[in-house]
Amino acid sequence: MKVSDAADRPLSIAYLAPELGALTSTFIYREVEALRQRGVSITLFSTTRPAGGRISEEAKPVVAETQYLYDASRPALAMSAPGRFHRHPLRFVRALALLARDALTAQTPSAGDRLKMLWHFLLGCRLAAALESRGIRHLHAHFAHVPAAIAMYAALLADIPFSFTAHANDLFERGTALREKVRRAAFTAVISNYNRRFLEEAGCLTERVHVVHCGLDATRYDFRAAPPGNTPPLLFSVGRFVEKKGFHVLVEALALLKTRGERFRCLIAGDGPLYGAVRDRAQTAGLREDLEMPGAMPQERVKALLDTADTFVLPCVVAKSGDRDGIPVALMEAMALGVPVVSTNVSGIPELIRNGENGLLVPAGDAEALAQALGRILREPALRERLAMHARTTIEAEFNLETIAANLECLFRESVQRKRNTGGQG
Repeated sequence: MKVSDAADRPLSIAYLAPELGALTSTFIYREVEALRQRGVSITLFSTTRPAGGRISEEAKPVVAETQYLYDASRPALAMSAPGRFHRHPLRFVRALALLARDALTAQTPSAGDRLKMLWHFLLGCRLAAALESRGIRHLHAHFAHVPAAIAMYAALLADIPFSFTAHANDLFERGTALREKVRRAAFTAVISNYNRRFLEEAGCLTERVHVVHCGLDATRYDFRAAPPGNTPPLLFSVGRFVEKKGFHVLVEALALLKTRGERFRCLIAGDGPLYGAVRDRAQTAGLREDLEMPGAMPQERVKALLDTADTFVLPCVVAKSGDRDGIPVALMEAMALGVPVVSTNVSGIPELIRNGENGLLVPAGDAEALAQALGRILREPALRERLAMHARTTIEAEFNLETIAANLECLFRESVQRKRNTGGQG
């Protein structure tokens, strides 16, 4: 994809994401940073503030500049709608009619999601006013659920194009009005071919659906010249303690390794609703001395631990609810550093990890297969070295943030130009 000839024109866009600045939003604000380095002007909006106030040092400037929609009082949000009607009555009525149609006919995971559409419309009214006052020409949302819904109505009310990036839970478990969002968006970005197929099977029009991977600036990750040589070897994992991360399977695999005489130390960073259940399972399995669960960590600490790990393991599964991971950025970070990775064949992960070439993949939920793969990694230094080298090459060639930002910039410029060509403000 080539950047359009209009690349020298000023491009002013807005980003909307949930909890921008949170530990799980690193890939979003790094994408913003890469676009800004290309000269794109970006105004940041978010639904809510990071839960619990836990943010990394690198995220503090992001939080300081972001405007959080949920900070507004309920009365202020309620008054946003009359304000939009007063300023652009015909536009408001058209958007309201689409809201009514969506509430009646759109496919939703639950009936309660239809009522939430009104809330998203009100937030869209408030966001539209902010976009208009700042001369924003395109609005991009990360995640296909709440942010994309707010962006869709805000764009209608502000008469600008919008787009969104679809990831994982927002598609597989919370995919409200997906057909409407994809149809009205200037374009939809998905992080994997797997997600593109998911949208197609859901009946969404896919001619304007583009695969845009999340990526890394590999220059920020020094490929280590030699393995750390921990005694015993350190297995590292990170993520929220939810079913789809598969930490319960990892505990079972670790117990199998221990019964076979393998020496290791494992550390799982993160928190979440299943933290206590996984901890109890590990103690029952006799892993009290072999497994550490220190809780959530800032990005800087996670990166430091990754760099000292002998292996990174993320045993993702498909949850009973249907939720599953996309392509976890933590896997990319480990691969960029030269840490051998072991994961599963869930969702888009095989698009990142090619089994036996740049990492090891096992069937999801199979503790025996996971134990065997980890045992190979622990026993075969030549395998670790070969996987690490090819993993770094994969990140540089296929998940390079600079290339991804260039592709996104092209899509944004094309969207704005189409709006200009149809007589809109663009």
